Amino acid sequence: MKRTTTQAARSILEGLRRFKAKADHLESQTYTHADGTVLYPAELDVIDAVGHHPGLNVSRLAAMNGVSRAAVSRMTTGLVRKGMLEKERPAGRREVSLRLTAKGEAVHHETEAHYDDLYAALEAHLGAGDPGAQAAEFCALLALVEEHLEQAHGVAGSS
Repeated sequence: MKRTTTQAARSILEGLRRFKAKADHLESQTYTHADGTVLYPAELDVIDAVGHHPGLNVSRLAAMNGVSRAAVSRMTTGLVRKGMLEKERPAGRREVSLRLTAKGEAVHHETEAHYDDLYAALEAHLGAGDPGAQAAEFCALLALVEEHLEQAHGVAGSS
């Protein structure tokens, strides 16, 4: 028996496809810091995460971003070379902790203004009701789509 797709579900998936296409395009764009340092969106994401969670380690950062530890390690090494991050190994710990340098802090503060505008727009769009519940429902929908994509592609819980 063939299932029929509701228009609402189809609209959600079409919106996600458009979002993915735009995100894929933007991932190739660069941001140039005032001192000429070129950064990619994924690097800005790392700077943002470390800016919000000083002392974050590579394992936790990889889990937050749904990528491998090796990928995060390569990226953080590049950001250390660019003068954005510093790595430190707390006494008695195996994992290194990540912290922003002054240069990394400057980039973080520059990007925060953009995020503040986005947060305000999202909250205004949520409007009436419980924004926390609405956000939780949206995240649950994304997790459901992610799970189905993993199943369809034979990937076992990559996130």
